[in-house]
Amino acid sequence: MATTFFEPRSPNGPNIVIWGDWFPAIVGIVLGAAAIFSVFSHTTIEAVTLWYERSSYNYAFLVIPISLYLIYERRDGLVKLRPEPAWWGLLGMVAMGALWLVADAIDVSVGRHFAVVGMLQSLLLCVLGWRVYWFLLFPLMFLWLLVPTGDFLLPSLQKIAMALSVFGLELTGIPIFSEGFTVETPTGTYVVAPGCAGLNFLLAGLAFSLLYGNLQYQSRAKQIASVLVMLVVAIISNGIRIVGIIAIAHVTERELNIVDDHLLYGWGFFAIILLALIWIGARFQDPLRDYAAAVTPSPRRRSKSPYWAGVVAIAAVGIAASAPSYAAWRSASNAAGWGEGAQIMLTPPESFGDWRRVENNGAWRPATPAAHLQTVWSYRRGAQTIDLAIGYFWTPSPEADVVAEVNSLVDDKVWRRVVARHGMAEIGGQALSVVGSRIRSRSRERLAWQVYWVDGGFTSSRIVAKLHQAKAMFLGGEMRAAYVSASIPIGGDPDVEAGAAVLRDFFSAAATLPDLLSSAQKTTR
Repeated sequence: MATTFFEPRSPNGPNIVIWGDWFPAIVGIVLGAAAIFSVFSHTTIEAVTLWYERSSYNYAFLVIPISLYLIYERRDGLVKLRPEPAWWGLLGMVAMGALWLVADAIDVSVGRHFAVVGMLQSLLLCVLGWRVYWFLLFPLMFLWLLVPTGDFLLPSLQKIAMALSVFGLELTGIPIFSEGFTVETPTGTYVVAPGCAGLNFLLAGLAFSLLYGNLQYQSRAKQIASVLVMLVVAIISNGIRIVGIIAIAHVTERELNIVDDHLLYGWGFFAIILLALIWIGARFQDPLRDYAAAVTPSPRRRSKSPYWAGVVAIAAVGIAASAPSYAAWRSASNAAGWGEGAQIMLTPPESFGDWRRVENNGAWRPATPAAHLQTVWSYRRGAQTIDLAIGYFWTPSPEADVVAEVNSLVDDKVWRRVVARHGMAEIGGQALSVVGSRIRSRSRERLAWQVYWVDGGFTSSRIVAKLHQAKAMFLGGEMRAAYVSASIPIGGDPDVEAGAAVLRDFFSAAATLPDLLSSAQKTTR
């Protein structure tokens, strides 16, 4: 008699799945997944580091064990199925490889993480086939929680947490004054920082509610309701946590100060909330699923050798590995295209409209450390002088990226950012919003504006700039890019609006700036 891979819980259950069917599939999945994580080791390590360093993503360490447990829970149905490798699943691997390439080219880490988990999903689909994959859909979809994402929610969550905190403190009768994300009471000042926004509770609650809903309920409506209730409770409980911390510090006049350990106490409070929700949710529990009854056994027709699972896994890994190989080739080509000893020639115009070029005094220089050319020119009109800085990038690469966060209006040595100050400008006939800041040194203050020149056009959005980069790289376009910024001295608040008007006038006068950036030439010493 054939040796069974695992027995069903029912002694009279089907005995169809044999070791010879499943062993190649399991080996293909394990070795294929290990190969994918090895090939994309930088992306994998990047994600795991976020799991470890950010409390918001600590839950991710439990995702794979939970997924394996959920698969084990379905063993009575799984024994009635057999892997049927699906070659068409390789299309998913191609799509995820392309996504990784684009994300890597424009340096979007969440895109890389999403692509690698997508490659794992494609591998599972290729090796297991559609019927097994569909039967294990929830455990396999649960693996998407491996992607450490959610930071984009922080600004909104921070505002909600601040509003809930102010509302709750007002209900307690504690005298408060709030401005921005700062709360002042008679006994102290408290800041609702991004770390207090409650993202950690929201994401952990999402993962828990998905698991709890799947284990407790068969009704789709109940499963959705459990997730929605958990998300709402996570947000509200975070506000209550902040109110409680401030109230305790105020009532005890900071003698019992738990502010320094507020995250630890917060997790304790959240655990109590979870226990209460588990108790309430258990009142509505559905009968346990009978996975065996819901599955039609795989037919015992003569099929391809089960070792085709290994062949499909090898093909899937080969397709995945082509993405970093192409990225490495592209990076080497860009480096060769730049050439050792190369320089960029960019001739400053003597004037922009009625603005005349004068000698730059070196008072201000933005940070563009990886630019192939860094230059600052000064232009004067009457008593007004503007510094125009250009960080020019001849070929894009991870090491030399115009949209990198290291590119900044301040160097954090001489100059530091005081407050964001956005504005509207027109450059070469193109109207757009510009990123602005008031910046300050020890004795001076300036108003500075910044835009990106990417794929032949201007934008102030990092996301739009990255998308234009991707379009230029893979669909054709202007590969060169520039970080363009300008600043003007101001004397404090009264000069801000006047300074903004002058900068707006200067950019409008610099109508030839796009042609100037396009005319740059590369020379070799």
